[in-house]
Amino acid sequence: MVYGGSYTTISTVYAGTTYTDNNVIGGTKYYYVVSAVSAGVESKNCAEVAATPATPTPTPEPTPVAESDVALRILLEKGEKVHLNAFMNQNATEDIIWTSTDEAIASVDSNGIVTAISQGRVMISAKLADGTWQESAYIKVVDGSASKLRLGILLKPAQTCNLIADFEPEDAGKTVTWISDNTNVATVSQEGRVTAISEGYAFITFKIDGTNITKYPPYHFIV
Repeated sequence: MVYGGSYTTISTVYAGTTYTDNNVIGGTKYYYVVSAVSAGVESKNCAEVAATPATPTPTPEPTPVAESDVALRILLEKGEKVHLNAFMNQNATEDIIWTSTDEAIASVDSNGIVTAISQGRVMISAKLADGTWQESAYIKVVDGSASKLRLGILLKPAQTCNLIADFEPEDAGKTVTWISDNTNVATVSQEGRVTAISEGYAFITFKIDGTNITKYPPYHFIV
């Protein structure tokens, strides 16, 4: 690494005319010479050449996943705990790092156990230390009971989402009537299109015409 020598032999090539030096540090300048051996006699060194390997670009810290237009939230009451699991589509050997965007609202330990602390919204993320993988879950902590709102579709005002009625085989082909229990928060058309109106919670249900049975789609709506 010093101009003009002295030099250290790094390789002897018995066939071919190329060699790649992989034992280098990015951004450091190296000086090289080459000599040849024939019939046991070594030639003089060739003219010295220099090379500076590029500094590797660090893997950027993954950007937290932004909330999509229609996102799924987990609702917790203050003081409750939920155990989140991380699933990766790769054979990772590193430990998973769990983080919360606001520990005052909900904390998470090294095993993915989330503790709801105060009312608000927070994102819990699991990632590998090298930054090659990250997934997130959205948590909303509420006052009072959250038992009927464990999972909910999150919409922002004016956003929409389509629902499909899940029929029993004997009800196939019948007409349904969609109902919102709070039209100040979200309305639903008779085609199952939900429109968010203002902040709050709304249960969307449907009735099969000719019956007295009210059914619930898998999720409720949070605006």
